Amino acid sequence: MHKILNWDMHLFCYINKRWQCSFLDKIMPKMTHLGGLKASVLICLTLLMSFHSLGKEVLLAMGSSQIVVQAAKKFLPRPRPFLTIPQTNIWKNLILKDYSFPSGHTAATFSLTTVLAVSFPVFAPIALPLSLVIGISRIYLGLHYPSDVLIGAILGSASAAIVCF
Repeated sequence: MHKILNWDMHLFCYINKRWQCSFLDKIMPKMTHLGGLKASVLICLTLLMSFHSLGKEVLLAMGSSQIVVQAAKKFLPRPRPFLTIPQTNIWKNLILKDYSFPSGHTAATFSLTTVLAVSFPVFAPIALPLSLVIGISRIYLGLHYPSDVLIGAILGSASAAIVCF
């Protein structure tokens, strides 16, 4: 376990501190919001109105992944990296008060991506890299450890796979 936590800390510091550049400083705060509540609700409503059965699958996948995420945050309270790691690069207006583990943004975006990839495989090469960037943005912005993002991706993908199959 010590090795995993050590790896998590080193990878976090590498992404959060060494990748810093003006381009990513502009892009990452915008990317991270694509996995947030407003974007998720908007996507679900749009899909429900346009593609009813696909919208229901996305809604079920996202909803079930978020139930698991919120339960995990309650029972496995891990402080966010910006609270525990000195000189973490963070952006104002993105400081959160809940716990870090697992990443809800990543779970939401991977549940959407998985449903889309199953239903329309042609979108997978676009949706998967976008989901990865959203997950990485959570680390870049100092809000999550890499393991939070990895588990969020697994939870989102697993929720979608259960709904689809």
